[in-house]
Amino acid sequence: MSQPLHIDLVTDTYPPDINGVANTLHRLGRLLEKAGHEVGLILPDALAREVRREGLLTQQSQAFPMPLIFSSPLPGYPGLRLGMPARHALTRYWKTTRPDIVYVATESPLGASAIIAARRLGIPVASGFHTRFDHYMKDYRVPALQHLAGEYLKHLHNRTDATFAPSAELASELTAQGYHNVRVLGRGVDTFLFHPARRDPALRRSWGLCGDTLDETAALFVGRIAPEKNLDLLVSLFETMAAHEQRAGRRFSAVVVGDGPKLERLKASHPWIYFTGALRGEALAACYASADLFAFPSTTETFGNVIIEALASGLPPIAFDYAAAKLHIAHGTSGWKAPLSDPSALLALARQALTSPNRDAMRKAARASALPLSWDTVANRFVANLRDLIEAAAPTRQLVAS
Repeated sequence: MSQPLHIDLVTDTYPPDINGVANTLHRLGRLLEKAGHEVGLILPDALAREVRREGLLTQQSQAFPMPLIFSSPLPGYPGLRLGMPARHALTRYWKTTRPDIVYVATESPLGASAIIAARRLGIPVASGFHTRFDHYMKDYRVPALQHLAGEYLKHLHNRTDATFAPSAELASELTAQGYHNVRVLGRGVDTFLFHPARRDPALRRSWGLCGDTLDETAALFVGRIAPEKNLDLLVSLFETMAAHEQRAGRRFSAVVVGDGPKLERLKASHPWIYFTGALRGEALAACYASADLFAFPSTTETFGNVIIEALASGLPPIAFDYAAAKLHIAHGTSGWKAPLSDPSALLALARQALTSPNRDAMRKAARASALPLSWDTVANRFVANLRDLIEAAAPTRQLVAS
């Protein structure tokens, strides 16, 4: 039987943050610990306090005296904080509490300094490509910085022993751009939590519908309310659907689940949309299951966990044909896919989805497509890859130790 590993996860985001990176790391940490591995969390100070307060630490990390790491608010994104450089603190910490491998999930100053500290100590270090920060530059009106951001990301990831991407498509893209040793680490979904049985007519009535009749539609979006989510196109999708259903004499509701820097502006300019704020757990699952269509116009996802959460809930998505949508949506069977960055095609699919005669069949097909996506499989594959990296780094580790 293989020896358990001690894995330290370095990240600027973790529950109670609500985003795909945080949820992925929390799920992986729990499964790794359940399999007998030790999982340490290296978090910025403010987040560490929140995690402790919410009781979300892994069992092992509760025993680890995490080093004090300062953080700073992310410009233009209230509520998110970046971990500051902590090379000396991490070096001291890892000299006394040495992990078998370090996994850096975020490319902040904290993540960069963790890579430097691990390399100097001869500790294998891997990184995760979870967020397309370079693609965010144009959304935040600094497109001239996209190339610089891309070069920074490549330099940082290439200082690690391997970079994990969430799909073979993205792994191939990164490799073509000059990233070294890119491996695939897919995503799973909790098919017990996200389940069609959570459909709730009372919740639909709170959205302004009659309950659960065939002549009404609820379209749902779940995600950060931020520029990188293509919010203008999201509103256009909702407006197109609303106009189509009004002409047909049918009820329509648009529902947005999430929080972010553009939430208040969106609420003020579009009061006819139902905004729930950030939700998690069963409340979020009920929204997925109670909607009829999932509108997701984002073009900056590394994967898009919300796509497979929608599918598991029996909710057919309308999305661009890349990342999770490309992998898991069967066009016209479990959802609809438009060519990437073709807004007119996405709007046309929204109108087509509203007139689909086989909505029940599509819901069943959506659910079926998510059933094989086990988190246990993802965690096992992750561990196997980490063992490979540890084995490959053994000669270097012995050299540093001597």
